[in-house]
Amino acid sequence: MEALEIMENHVVDKTYEPVALYHLAEVYKANNIPRESKTT
Repeated sequence: MEALEIMENHVVDKTYEPVALYHLAEVYKANNIPRESKTT
C-alpha cells in the first residue's frame, strides 16, 4: 500500500512518462485496482 500512496501523490496526473505510467499500472495491478481510462 505504501507504493500506491507514493504513486498517487507523485505520479498520478503529474507526469505522462511511459515508464512512470507502466510502474503505476503494475502498482494498481498488485493492489487489484481496476484500470481507469481517460479519453479527452
